Amino acid sequence: MTAGSAAPVSYLEEREELAAVLRSPEFARAPRMAQLLDYLCGKLFSGETAQIKEYSIGVELFGRGDGFDQNADSIVRVEANRLRKRLSDYYAGEGAAHSLHIHIPVGQYVPVFLASVADSPMAEAVANTDAADVAAGKPAARARRWMAIAGLAAVAAIVVTAMVWFRWRTTRHEQQAAV
Repeated sequence: MTAGSAAPVSYLEEREELAAVLRSPEFARAPRMAQLLDYLCGKLFSGETAQIKEYSIGVELFGRGDGFDQNADSIVRVEANRLRKRLSDYYAGEGAAHSLHIHIPVGQYVPVFLASVADSPMAEAVANTDAADVAAGKPAARARRWMAIAGLAAVAAIVVTAMVWFRWRTTRHEQQAAV
């Protein structure tokens, strides 16, 4: 998906984009995805973004009871990931020429409408890099995991260095006191 400009767009343009996406064969074949996208955008359009939470989606849309435990039941996360993938596929194909793209950021459920910047060289370079990373098996989650491991290794190195320095200093001080 090559969208990225946060330029303001009108409410009418957002509604038209949602309608176009929901009419597409990509979403006609997946009524559950269409229903989730329509629900999320409906909450956004009505100004109820604070209510777009995993729990409320599970209870209101997927019919999980009031005792819905999102830690034990991953239905909302799974379906949101499927929706992200379907939107990505849609904008890589049929919706590529649209001037507005719907995006659901990872880890969030509030839709974002972004003006397409598909014609810019930077957007093309980013899209090509993203495609190459995905093809090479380097999704963002793997990169974040390695960054976390590198951070922990750096902290461990600092702690070990501090311990060695403290031990060296203590031993040296004891040797000087013995003389």
